[in-house]
Amino acid sequence: MKALLVLLCTFLATTIALPLRESSLDTIIAGTRFYLYTASNPEEPQEIRINDADSVKNSYFDKSRHTKIIIHGWTGSYLTKPNEEVRHAYLTQEDYNIISVDWSTDAALNYISSRAKVPVVGEDIADLLDFLNEQFNLSYDKVVLVGHSLGAHVAGYCGKIVKHGKIAGIVGLDPAFPLYNYNDPSTRLSTDDAKFVLSIQTNGSFKGFPQPIGSAAFYPNWGLKQPGCGADLSGTCSHGRSITLYAEALRGYVFTPLYECSSYDDITAKAGCDTIRRDVQVGDPLQIIQKAGIYYFTTNDESPFGILGDRSLQK
Repeated sequence: MKALLVLLCTFLATTIALPLRESSLDTIIAGTRFYLYTASNPEEPQEIRINDADSVKNSYFDKSRHTKIIIHGWTGSYLTKPNEEVRHAYLTQEDYNIISVDWSTDAALNYISSRAKVPVVGEDIADLLDFLNEQFNLSYDKVVLVGHSLGAHVAGYCGKIVKHGKIAGIVGLDPAFPLYNYNDPSTRLSTDDAKFVLSIQTNGSFKGFPQPIGSAAFYPNWGLKQPGCGADLSGTCSHGRSITLYAEALRGYVFTPLYECSSYDDITAKAGCDTIRRDVQVGDPLQIIQKAGIYYFTTNDESPFGILGDRSLQK
């Protein structure tokens, strides 16, 4: 029995410290795929491929537009959350290059195995961005990655290793907590992975990280269990609420009053956080005033969770 426990601990330690890529065949085996949506094809995607210039030339991709990359989490695909909800919200604003990442083959594995593939998928996305930068002059200043759960850490790995600069923004929607160590930012989404990292943390200490992950870390309803989710024994409802809140923010909803906390201790104590901030809001990092900090707000218990506001977007 003792030998079995030692073997398990060794496996988990190896998983958590996994290198980015063990073989050049990993891209083929993993089968990471990329699907482009724009205002011209909001429902029928076009597949674009790394090092395949024709796949890009024959698509609606336009380097002059901003590019948003959406990354699903464990057990998901490019057809599941957060893709449709976030894509539709973006396309209500203007025309973007919306690229949905599909890593469903690896995401369908058991959680330990899927977590081990996160660095590989992150490198695949970095390879795509570097290819678009080198061949089509894509500007990283116009790129935002949006990842849910394990997808948030995929975004982080991508941000760590792109070759020609720093990604403008990353949005972590309740970044996954199991098998991640807050004290080792090299293996998770961290504030250094983009010029500005925003996190919405809705199921802390269960499926999502309890500690602040983003430069701006938002804790709706103290970031643990979300109103309207009932018992939510699995945490799925609260974990997914981060997606809906972000999509609402993109559609112009605001969460007010919004309070700044002096530290993460205020969040754990469910006290303090008494400084109202009217200049801070949830949203795309390129459309809000970028203010680092830890923030708390309450929401409605049913959709819409915020209040439809009239705020001007910073392009």
